Amino acid sequence: MLAFSAREGAATVLSRREQEVASLAARGHSNLEIAREFAISHKTVEKHLASVFLKLGISSRRELRRYAER
Repeated sequence: MLAFSAREGAATVLSRREQEVASLAARGHSNLEIAREFAISHKTVEKHLASVFLKLGISSRRELRRYAER
C-alpha cells in the first residue's frame, strides 16, 4: 500500500478509507476494482476520490500517482 498517511499531514486530512481508496487508485486500479475490494459501490469510490482530490489539491489520477510517489 502506498503511504498517504506519512506525507505532509495527510493522515489528519484523509480518512482511513480515503487513504485505502487513494492507494489502490494510485496503483492503477479502476473504480469498479476498488469497489469490489471494499464491498462498496462504484459511486462511493467516486465520492471518496473526489474528496481525496479536493483535500490534496489535485485533479487527476496521474497527479494522485505522482503525489503517492513523493
